[in-house]
Amino acid sequence: MEKDNETVTEENYTEGQLADFAAGFRGIYYCPTCKTVREYEPPGGDPDPDYYEKSSEAQKAGYKKAASTRWRNRRMRGNAAEEIVDKELSDKGISFARTMIFDETKKKHVLNLNDIKKLIKEHKRKNEVMMILNELRVGLPDRICLDKNKIYFIEIKSNKSEVKPEQKLAIDQLRNYGFKVIVRRIKVDLSQTI
Repeated sequence: MEKDNETVTEENYTEGQLADFAAGFRGIYYCPTCKTVREYEPPGGDPDPDYYEKSSEAQKAGYKKAASTRWRNRRMRGNAAEEIVDKELSDKGISFARTMIFDETKKKHVLNLNDIKKLIKEHKRKNEVMMILNELRVGLPDRICLDKNKIYFIEIKSNKSEVKPEQKLAIDQLRNYGFKVIVRRIKVDLSQTI
């Protein structure tokens, strides 16, 4: 495990991540995707900026495990929030589709073309919608919905997670095209989920 040179600051991490750091992980953040360790520098500075280097291998392993657990918990909260919104939409009889899906062969998220095309196949703006989604791709809201022949989008956020800059840009562009975009915040408590 290598230490990344990037320092985590309030400018380049979300409020949720900063809350994790403040919760007592001694300012260490492990990213399981890029397999790097980053140090968070709290406002006012850290009393011992070299504590990571001074830590034993067992302590470093503990930092990695705790940060990975927090990352998984954030992922589980996000998935739980999406399930809650999906159930609400289904209960109201609103048709919807995920905008992005994970492609196992490409190992990345891709536009959910098949489900979106099925959802809006009869809509008068279907060609325009497909063109816009193909153009944007990055930062698209989580769901595209069709209710009473109106298309709108929902970005789902759990707890204190923030709308990322690329998501804000996509939301603004969709709104400029005349689409309604809802940012739906869901409070998820993993200690109460089964």
